[in-house]
Amino acid sequence: MNNHIISGRLGEDPTIRYTSSGGAVANFSVCTEEAYKDKEGEWKKDIQWHKVVCFGRRAETVGEYLHKGSKVVIAGESRTRSYEDKQGTKKYITEIHPKTLEFADDKPNGGSGYSAPAAPAEKKAESPFDKQPSAEIDNDDVPF
Repeated sequence: MNNHIISGRLGEDPTIRYTSSGGAVANFSVCTEEAYKDKEGEWKKDIQWHKVVCFGRRAETVGEYLHKGSKVVIAGESRTRSYEDKQGTKKYITEIHPKTLEFADDKPNGGSGYSAPAAPAEKKAESPFDKQPSAEIDNDDVPF
């Protein structure tokens, strides 16, 4: 089973591109951190960066509503692909392809945020994405 769940903040605004057939692709990175005590009892932070790729309507939604510092919870699978750089060296990159993506910024009324729909093309009812999020991000809380 290839499942990953991460919760963190975007380290950059999402980059939205379109394929030759018109499909949207969103690329962004998410920072996760874990605090722990070392052998001497000092608090340390372990920061990890995760590359994320979304496709289709989810990519368009990400581009519209997320920005640097936005908090997200992502569940999906990791995929590793290879490519050759300009010098001809083979490189590998691992990305998370979300099955679910939740906008986790706190709303002023105490709500938990927004969730991306599981099958956006099949749902025609009003979506929480039809409304502009009203929560402001305090960039002083972002660890980068």
